[in-house]
Amino acid sequence: MGDTAPQSPGIGESHLQPPGRPDVTADTSSTAALAKPPSLNRLIVAATIGNVLEWFDFVVYGFFDVTIAEVFFLPATRPCRC
Repeated sequence: MGDTAPQSPGIGESHLQPPGRPDVTADTSSTAALAKPPSLNRLIVAATIGNVLEWFDFVVYGFFDVTIAEVFFLPATRPCRC
């Protein structure tokens, strides 16, 4: 009456697996393997460095935009000799 037929192994299960050992899959990974989120201080420092580099790029372009325009484009005072 209490006898049940042996069940076939499911997905990810093996006949060679020792009894009592859980199957290791992506769904059963431990939380210790997950990466620790960055601290708030680290995020603020990274955002500040990125912002400073972006403003530096903008200022450098602002200083050299007149020179770049004169070198690569015709000045407005010089007539076109087509």
